[in-house]
Amino acid sequence: MEALRFAHTQSPHFHCRIFTPPTFNYTVKSSAADVRRTAPRASSISAAVSRAAAAAEKKPRPAASPELPLVSPSSLTSEPGCVLPKLPSHGENGSLGPSGIEYLTGILSSKVYDVAFESPLQLATNLSRKLGNNIWIKREDLQPQWKSVERLGATVVRVGDTYDEAQACAQKRAQEEGLTFVPPFDHPHVIMGQGTVGKEIMSQAKCCIDAIFVPVGGGGLIAGIAAYVKMVDPDVKIIGVEPNNANAMALSLHHGRRIMLDQVGGFADGVAVKVVGEETFRLCRDLIDGVVFVSRDAICASIRDMFEERRSILEPAGALALAGAEAYCKHYNQKDQNIVVIASGANMNFDRLGQVTDLS
Repeated sequence: MEALRFAHTQSPHFHCRIFTPPTFNYTVKSSAADVRRTAPRASSISAAVSRAAAAAEKKPRPAASPELPLVSPSSLTSEPGCVLPKLPSHGENGSLGPSGIEYLTGILSSKVYDVAFESPLQLATNLSRKLGNNIWIKREDLQPQWKSVERLGATVVRVGDTYDEAQACAQKRAQEEGLTFVPPFDHPHVIMGQGTVGKEIMSQAKCCIDAIFVPVGGGGLIAGIAAYVKMVDPDVKIIGVEPNNANAMALSLHHGRRIMLDQVGGFADGVAVKVVGEETFRLCRDLIDGVVFVSRDAICASIRDMFEERRSILEPAGALALAGAEAYCKHYNQKDQNIVVIASGANMNFDRLGQVTDLS
């Protein structure tokens, strides 16, 4: 895959800005590209997340949620470095592995109002197995994965024009009917459930991992991965990737508080949130190493490249980390790094394929 070869000329369709949270303490070694963070203090992870992590360690993985393998690098690499994609196409219904929702099912009522966003299909799938047909998902748009959700027996209620409107409606209905509201990312169990992806990476990798690139929406996935990986190996960089026009996490880290965007771009709709979670922001502020911005053209190029290499079609949000890894490695002229990219979704809207082709 040419887009992932570290030693090639800059492509004109890439636009990259590297954002590093200003509150981090770094030890700079040989160059600006070789940055190693000091180990995070135990106090940097909240008690709630720590308790959830301990519970997750003790609780066996459900049989319905097998680990997704790291894909062998093959021609994705330029020796001596390599890129290891974590692909959703190996998982059920094109989503990435198990969800933290599995760790919440013991406290849920028989009916749940759930705003699923960062990985909507896996949330609904896992909940459907646990609780039967009494699942309600709030979301406003008509994406193809919702057909699979409905086939699982979930009732899909589409409301509002944005995720925030859908969440407000779900919270209101849950309060009125005495139900449990399940947030898609800002809950300790959800965060640590997402962190099982980090656990899989560290256990499956056959080489020393230098960096993990993670798509960022509300922040649950990257917060969970960072919470686990930084406790195991603080030298592994955790780098978030956001679209240029949906960069709520980077702006929040820059200002030291959560920032709500006036509007967000909808191309990578799986990460298009106006404001990140409170707990996810705090964890990202303490643990992650930076955020990369990429353009829509860069995302489309990564979708094309993954298809040409693996015959796997990623949705825009799923290709986000891939685009960010390339942009980062070009920016810092990285040629010998072992990189993991989280390809978080393969639920591509068929009608969007033409647009992706034109922009790639």
